[in-house]
Amino acid sequence: MKKNGKKNGLVICFLIIAVAATVFVTMDGYLPERYNVEAGDICPIDIYATGVITDKLTTEKLRNDARDYVQKQYSFDLEVSDSVEKSIDKTLEIVSELWEKYDDANELSDAEVTSSGIGREDWQVILALSHAELERFSNSCVDAAKDTMKNGLDAETPDEAYAFLSESLNKKNLSQEGRRVAYNFISSLLKPNKIYDEEATKSAKEEAALKVSPVVYQKGEKIIGRGERIDDADYAMMKEMGYIQKTVLSNYITYFGLIAVVLLLFLFCFFFIRKEYEEMTSRWALTAAIVTAYLLMLLILEFFIWQSDFHINLIPVLTTAIVVSILCKEKNAFLLHGLICVVTALSMQGDLSFFLVNAMGGIILISLLHNIRSRTKIFLYCLPVALFEAIIMICWEMMENNVVLDAVINGICMAMGVLLSGIVAMGILPVLEAAFHLLTPFQLLEMTNSEHPLLKRLMTEAPGTYHHSLMVGNLAENAASAIGADSLLTRVGAYYHDVGKLMQPIMFKENQLVDNPHDQLSPEESAKIILQHPDDGVKIAQQYRMPKRLTDFIQQHHGSTATMYFYMQAKEMSPDVEMQAFRYAGPKPQTKEIAVVMLADTVEAAIRTLKDDSDGAMEAFVNKLVDGKLRDGQLIDCDITLSDLEKIKASFINTLKAYYHKRVAYRENVNEN
Repeated sequence: MKKNGKKNGLVICFLIIAVAATVFVTMDGYLPERYNVEAGDICPIDIYATGVITDKLTTEKLRNDARDYVQKQYSFDLEVSDSVEKSIDKTLEIVSELWEKYDDANELSDAEVTSSGIGREDWQVILALSHAELERFSNSCVDAAKDTMKNGLDAETPDEAYAFLSESLNKKNLSQEGRRVAYNFISSLLKPNKIYDEEATKSAKEEAALKVSPVVYQKGEKIIGRGERIDDADYAMMKEMGYIQKTVLSNYITYFGLIAVVLLLFLFCFFFIRKEYEEMTSRWALTAAIVTAYLLMLLILEFFIWQSDFHINLIPVLTTAIVVSILCKEKNAFLLHGLICVVTALSMQGDLSFFLVNAMGGIILISLLHNIRSRTKIFLYCLPVALFEAIIMICWEMMENNVVLDAVINGICMAMGVLLSGIVAMGILPVLEAAFHLLTPFQLLEMTNSEHPLLKRLMTEAPGTYHHSLMVGNLAENAASAIGADSLLTRVGAYYHDVGKLMQPIMFKENQLVDNPHDQLSPEESAKIILQHPDDGVKIAQQYRMPKRLTDFIQQHHGSTATMYFYMQAKEMSPDVEMQAFRYAGPKPQTKEIAVVMLADTVEAAIRTLKDDSDGAMEAFVNKLVDGKLRDGQLIDCDITLSDLEKIKASFINTLKAYYHKRVAYRENVNEN
């Protein structure tokens, strides 16, 4: 109990360290150093954009300038224009009639002068015109009036229309007096036809404002230099990026929110691995290695936060995903990689593209690393993921910023970050293996080599046991694959499960050629020798510095089963003999993999005694052996299910059928000659 409590404490300590480090790094990246400055002060440092940021004040000023440049919009009242033109025509008709009738202005009656709208002095000029001059005068008046009304007359600014009329008449072939008379009578008939359109003006101003591109700073672009004066626009951007010191209460609220986010992330991860907490405590070294890899990733992230000269896409975000996917289950790798992606994105001020691209790349890479068997393949698997991330990042950047060169640079840096992840992972894996005595697929493969000193010794000193172990390994590996257990670990565990027999190899049936030494011993003495081989195996394994996960196979592969052969012999001699004296010390198998090796060991050893080699007899025999272990309670300490047992039986039967299939009897060749 004390030992379990100590392991629980270690795991909790590791988690607290991980949470604290995450909070520190996230705050350092997400919350930049703040300064107590105002607009108009001197900037204490160079300020760079922490992300894509818009200079809102400058943009709005430029848009206001564009709005002010737009002139007022008007609509024309065509009815007024027609009315004015008709009035001009009517007046000119009167002029024509009176010109025919009179030669001197004094001859006109007051009523005629009033009805014409032309003063008596002006009439004197008109009546002095020749017929051709009168026609030219009339046409000029009509044209000038039309042009003026077409240009428009605003009631608020009539002088502009009168000036336009004067300019138009100056272009006509009229005498100075003629232009004066024409101006006088036309201006008296003009009416405002130009109406201010408020909605059209507003729409035109907004259209002009929208044509102004926003002033945008890309991530890493310098906004204001050290020693420069901070204007309102600079201050607004600094405040938006978090460089301006807030109130104490605001700071606490920000810190609380960030800590809450980190805690929720860890709780989310724990929710999915809560069923494996017991395994985490029992394998505290693995937990420590994973936390170490995670902390190393945070350290790398902190380096990139402080060294702003490096492109953030170079961060080897996939390092932890690679390490964890090799050290333990895929699910744990997915969860931890997701956590790293979120923490990194937060530290980069919420960079969405960085988060999504790395998240997708990590999922692909973890899937590729499933059942990896060679260290060099880590880097090889990183190559397609690097290409994938580069393409996605280039497309994303082109979509967001429309700058091809920047997009290509970001994509290349993203690919280099993936490759750097592979290099870093390959570098730290051996360190973690050595520091925490971990068992990786690479070490397991090395231990399957027949040149391994312990296997070589087993081959020469106990050849029967060696052959038996190979057979058990094949049976167990197939069965482990069938139930989703670690097939490589199972095979290696099977290879070494009986190394304890090296202490006295001749005492075991498979190594006996003629005489059986047990014939000279009592059942109790024989049983003692047989029951001792798991403990002897553990001692030998420790001499060869074998990992604990393999020594567990050696110690647990018999569980607490009894050596029934010697027990029955002893019972024949003394009916009062206790079975407990003939049982292995255990413990019972604690994992699926060890349980599979126990069952495979039992089946492989017993199947040789089966005289009836038919398929039906073989199936019944395998079922009997497996069910016997279940009834004896040997499988209660591992998480193996009845469904798993059915799959194990089926796998054993298929493998044994392949070993012991009946061969076709071929007739000897007959020489027909």
